[in-house]
Amino acid sequence: MPMKIWERIWFSKIDPEGLKYFRWAIGGLFFFIFLGLAPNWIDFYGSNGIQSFNGEGRFADQDPIGLFYVFDHPFFLWGFWAAGLAASVLLLWGRYTRAAILALFLLEVSMIHRNRFVCNGEDLVLRMLLFYALFLPLEFKKGVLKKDWPDVWPLRLMQINVAAIYVFSLPAKFAQDPTWLTGDLMYYALNNSMWSRWPWPSMTYNGILSKLMTYTALVAEISFPILVWFKKTRLSMVFLMMAFHFSIGIILDNLTFFSLSMLVAFTVYLPIERSNLVSARIS
Repeated sequence: MPMKIWERIWFSKIDPEGLKYFRWAIGGLFFFIFLGLAPNWIDFYGSNGIQSFNGEGRFADQDPIGLFYVFDHPFFLWGFWAAGLAASVLLLWGRYTRAAILALFLLEVSMIHRNRFVCNGEDLVLRMLLFYALFLPLEFKKGVLKKDWPDVWPLRLMQINVAAIYVFSLPAKFAQDPTWLTGDLMYYALNNSMWSRWPWPSMTYNGILSKLMTYTALVAEISFPILVWFKKTRLSMVFLMMAFHFSIGIILDNLTFFSLSMLVAFTVYLPIERSNLVSARIS
């Protein structure tokens, strides 16, 4: 019995056609990331960019890791930018996906280690997703025979890592910010001009709405890493968390791309059979 459970968790088969939603999501997000980075690409990652130098003409805090450390001339940097944009298009198209994922992974690692000042939570989430995606068959193929379906383990590792984001972030939230426990977190966020896009801050003045929003977020984040593993509650939790992060991206500034990266991450939980059923009904 334990061996059967182990086999089902790690080595059950998945229809690769159902992975297209993840491929479309991550390819589309990277397409807009590279488009958005274009005006500041050299400022962020060039040798004459925003970060200070050490005596050797390198970024002072740069790790000697990644493509940008070796090839730091603007000609090469623009070539890397073009490669990232092309790789995202290949993912959307469904061709040469292994090479595209590898290119995006190397670029993401290089961007993180080049300039930490512009590295955010979405970079770490996307780096993790890209690493495990290296082992997934994302190439566009229809009608793959069941005997040729791949093992689920790369997808399972993605799922575990996404759930672990909430397992480890919740204790940090409680330890570092007492307003999560008092229910005032959303009050301060929605009334902060640096963070908020909320057009009606006066609605939070009595504290009722802000406490409701804060505690609802906590309940969702506590429940998700538990209930997402049960078949009856998986889809509900996935769509709840998608709506939650979509709302964050709308009402809070500076969290847009992190929210989008989490929306991409949640696609790894969508049941393959249900995805194929939806595709069949649409077609």
